[in-house]
Amino acid sequence: MVPALPGCHTQGETLEEAELNVKEAIALYLDSLAAHGEAIPEEGRSFQGR
Repeated sequence: MVPALPGCHTQGETLEEAELNVKEAIALYLDSLAAHGEAIPEEGRSFQGR
């Protein structure tokens, strides 16, 4: 699961396969956003320090 990219998730039989699959899923997700003229979401800060 890629929290910064809603709906972007994948799986794999091994950790290595899952890592390769998530990299591919991210690339395809970003390509789709670009093809549709949509902005790439920006991940906000998860910790609000002073």
